[in-house]
This record gives sequence, structure tokens and C-alpha cells, in this order.
Amino acid sequence: MNIQQLSYFSTAVDTSSFKETAQTHFVTPAAISKALGDLETELGIKLFVKEGRAIVPTEKALLLKPLADNISRNVKEFERLAKLPKEKSDTPRTFILAAAYAPARSKLINREGVEALKRLDPQRRILVVRRDSGSCLSAVIEGSVDAALILGKPKSDSLTSARVGTSQSIVVVNKSNPLANLTTISPNDLRSVAVGWPHDIRYALPLLLDLFDKSDVEPHFTHLCTIEDNTQFISEDKGCLIATNEPYIASTYPNAAFLPFADGEADVPVFLVWKKENNDPLLEELTETLEAILKRR
Repeated sequence: MNIQQLSYFSTAVDTSSFKETAQTHFVTPAAISKALGDLETELGIKLFVKEGRAIVPTEKALLLKPLADNISRNVKEFERLAKLPKEKSDTPRTFILAAAYAPARSKLINREGVEALKRLDPQRRILVVRRDSGSCLSAVIEGSVDAALILGKPKSDSLTSARVGTSQSIVVVNKSNPLANLTTISPNDLRSVAVGWPHDIRYALPLLLDLFDKSDVEPHFTHLCTIEDNTQFISEDKGCLIATNEPYIASTYPNAAFLPFADGEADVPVFLVWKKENNDPLLEELTETLEAILKRR
């Protein structure tokens, strides 16, 4: 077992895709498959099972992922500190922010926003990592990150949250779909349409379900695991996706139309969350900066 295998393993759990994992680490899918296969053989357990084109992490893999993340992070921090001149070894520790990311949604903050966050405190290194919302919250609770930026407000007595913005909910459809001719959309328009399950905005899902319920519409959800599933679903005009209108989503779905819900009735709040006992003074400045970044989008 080596640190590279653990890094591949963590990314594969997040993406459920050999191809996306390979792209992240600039290697081939075959290299990822072999490394993870060797890791399974060494550990004597199954870490992933195949479901179509997706690789689905087993319960044991989900249990091990936080440990793998911690090991990878600690090794990187060890290497960084080891390279510092002796007089700088007491530099304040890195502040780590997990920002929610998922295939249907793209990224909550773009590259310019990330760079603005990194300039908040010249005396500290601010590291932004991208994960799905569930992994973001798990990382905050276990203490492997300092804070997380997610869609929707989680219900947890151990966390403090601050609303820093709003993300516009949209419906993504193929440009050839009749729905693409609309300027806005409502739940009634989706009454007989297959809807890609918005698993990447799980903490905002009650808001969306309530919207459908008020219109007396039962959505026909279909589960999509990977970015390839999402893009193929739209390119083959099999239905629509519920997503949020974030940077880069247009490049993710180049042949799609993006329709906002009428009157912003399905807009999703964006929250910064951290553990209640975390009194880091950087959190206040981070909250204000995120509010400004999200307002400019």
C-alpha cells in the first residue's frame, strides 16, 4: 500500500468513475483500475463494485475513505512543513475549506473565487478542496477540514452555519427538447418527464420536493451516478436534470438549454458550516468574503 493508491482510492469514492479519477490524477483509467485492484488484493476486501459504467464504493470503502483522506492530507502537510526554512516552522496551520462539487451542478465557486479566498490571510495557507456535499459535512464533523461550503442547511447540533448566498435552481434539457422553448419552468411542466435525481444537492432536496408537492406533481426521478451518465442522459434527450446555475455548467452540458424556475421559487440557499467549537478568527472574514464572491456571480 502506498500514498498514491490511497489518493486514487479517495478520488474514486468521490467520483464513482475510473475515467474521472484518471483525469484528476493525469493517468490512464487502466492505471487507476490496476492500482485499486492491487489495493483490494493487499487488503483482502472488495472496495468497489461495478454498476454499468459506474464503480460503486462498498460499505467498507465508505468507512475507510475518511482515514485515507486524513493520511493523504497529513503526508502532504508533512512534506510541506519539512521543506520550510527552520525559522518558519511555527507558521500558523493551513486552513482547509471543502467546497461542494458534483457532476450535475459543477462548482459553487470558480477559480477566481478560490484565488480570492487564498489571499484572505497572507500569514496562512488557505486550501480549497472539492467534494460532494455529504463528504464535505463528514470532513467537517471528523475535523479533517475547518469549514465547508454546501447547498442547503444541514441539521446537526454539532455544527454552526452561516448563509452566504443563494444558488439559482435550473432545469437542464437537450436543446431539441420542446421544453427548451420555454423561458421559465414549473413543476407542472415536468409532470411526465424523467428527472435526473439531484443527489448532489441532497440537503436542498426537501425544498424541491415541497415545490413539487405544492403543485401536486410527483416527480419521476431516475438515478444517475457519474458525469458520463448525466451528459449522456441529456445528449440522448432522455429527460431533464435539476441542477443549480453555477460557473462552468454551460461547458459541462454544451448541447443543453438551461431553464430557471419561475420567480426563483426553487432557489437554494448556500451555507458555510463549521464545528461549534471552532473559534478560528478567519471564519468571520471567510463568511464575508464568500458573501461578496457569491453575490458577484
